[in-house]
Amino acid sequence: MLEVLAIGMATTGVSGAVLVFVPHHWLPFLVDVDSWAREGTIYLRSHVRDATLSGVAVLALALAIAYLLYLPLRLTRPAEFRAQGSVWVHAIGARPKGRVPWVGIQLKDGKLVEGLLHSYSLSEGPLEERDVALGRPIRVSLAPGQPAECLDLDRLVVPGNAISYIAIVHARER
Repeated sequence: MLEVLAIGMATTGVSGAVLVFVPHHWLPFLVDVDSWAREGTIYLRSHVRDATLSGVAVLALALAIAYLLYLPLRLTRPAEFRAQGSVWVHAIGARPKGRVPWVGIQLKDGKLVEGLLHSYSLSEGPLEERDVALGRPIRVSLAPGQPAECLDLDRLVVPGNAISYIAIVHARER
């Protein structure tokens, strides 16, 4: 909370100082600080629109400064990192442009089920209620080391209580 307050004060202060030191003839639609200093509130009463525009300009410049300060932090953090939100949405649902999620689901009984991600449920209940639906082509390996068998199915829904783990590869779209 204090960080947000400090950044807000710093960026607003810097943007206000910048607009004070910019010559009035460069930005004639903003408050003339020299006239304001000489005439006081009489100047502001007769230049309400300029005062309002000056306030908006200070806030806009403060936002731009804050964003420019945030940009290096954003660029150094890995793009796939998500500190908040559902693991299901970010890990299973998010995908790079031009890619489709090929999902491998290791079942608790040892079978491996693979296919293109069709959908998944995000129930508010326990993880066991979160099902994953795969689309064609769908392959099943009955045991580790055995060749996968392609199933002639359009969809396969795997119940959440049968899932041991999920692996995802983003394949190129066809």
